[in-house]
Amino acid sequence: MCGTQAQIDEYDCVVLTEPVGGWKAGTPGVVQGVRGSSRTVEVTEYDESRDVLDHILVVEVDQLRLVHKHRPVRSS
Repeated sequence: MCGTQAQIDEYDCVVLTEPVGGWKAGTPGVVQGVRGSSRTVEVTEYDESRDVLDHILVVEVDQLRLVHKHRPVRSS
């Protein structure tokens, strides 16, 4: 696992690097959960022909590319 993949955490923006669950490579999403080497990803590309639950995928981290790292806002 490469360093960038290991650092994919909750709320990070990612894209699929290969087809998963009928979604093509390049599909964008946001990580909603982290469990071991897999991530629960909510697809952010709306497709009205799919059921709402089809937009939630469990994806191995090596099938994701980090696009934007979530930075929590600090409260003062």
